[in-house]
Amino acid sequence: MRSFALAGITFYQRYVSPKKGFVCAHRTLHGGASCSTFAAEVIREHGVIAGIGGLRKRFEMCRQAYLLLAIEGQEKKGDNEKEVAKTCGDPAANVCSMPCW
Repeated sequence: MRSFALAGITFYQRYVSPKKGFVCAHRTLHGGASCSTFAAEVIREHGVIAGIGGLRKRFEMCRQAYLLLAIEGQEKKGDNEKEVAKTCGDPAANVCSMPCW
């Protein structure tokens, strides 16, 4: 069972992950190993059944990291929109890249 799980993780890392277009949120926020690398390490060390608890905790932490990054991204987007709006409201600054209302 362990070798089958590790083979699945290896397949995911080689063929699926590079094509999906985004990276592990936990790794992006905190650095270190991605969730798939962490999963492989846990399975190698503890086995599939014994490692499930650690994997659940890690995946929940990754979900929280994703939500935090999404909130930060929305805040940055909002800040950029505010800057553009300020620039658009200034007739002397003729650099508006979006329609001014």
